[in-house]
Amino acid sequence: MSLSKLREVATPECTITLCDFPEGHTHNRTYCPFLQYWIITKGAWILEKSPRQSTDPGHLQVFAPGSKSRRIISAPTQAISLLFHSQLNLDHPNLPFITQKLALLFFANKLDPITIEESVALLNAPGPADRKTPRWLTEVRDYLIANPESSDTLSELATRFGISPFHLAHSFRNHFHTTVSQFRQTQRLSAAIPHLISHPNESVPHLNFGFYDASHFHKTLHKHIPIRTPNLKKPQS
Repeated sequence: MSLSKLREVATPECTITLCDFPEGHTHNRTYCPFLQYWIITKGAWILEKSPRQSTDPGHLQVFAPGSKSRRIISAPTQAISLLFHSQLNLDHPNLPFITQKLALLFFANKLDPITIEESVALLNAPGPADRKTPRWLTEVRDYLIANPESSDTLSELATRFGISPFHLAHSFRNHFHTTVSQFRQTQRLSAAIPHLISHPNESVPHLNFGFYDASHFHKTLHKHIPIRTPNLKKPQS
């Protein structure tokens, strides 16, 4: 069942509500806490808790962390509100990619309740209880997040942090349950998806996000998210 055919879906993990800006309304709860944070504000600005939204179609009120000054920014004419019933791990390494994935599927009219449940369950999954991630491994992960366009090979990455390629590959998979290559792919997609959503009729500047060419980008996207970019295109005015 497609979410686009529903107004509200309740699951054990969250309540999903569709809303249309043109109808004019206010939100009295945390609005799009993760989707909007990563897509619209891109980490520089955050949405107010329980904000009073503008009734002007396609606009949101946001404010900078620690600041009372607000500004209006453009937003999609349709949005999805997720009210989570449990606390998510905000430091989860896959949080940016999962939220971008949900948003992209939503804007392509391909999002369904099961996908949301699976995504939220993944973010709530407990990590290894007695395993502390080595500092150097956390630094490698943070480097990949901060530099998604990096083309370092596994050997070059290992040399950068003074370890052997085998030790890096083994430890990364052991602690983060994914390979260095797969993790880098999701970080590149996390960086590219906001551009894809904001400019659906334009080609993605693949080199800026670490992809070799347009074919490499589309193959990687379809591998992780079952969507074709034509689903996002809008009629030209």
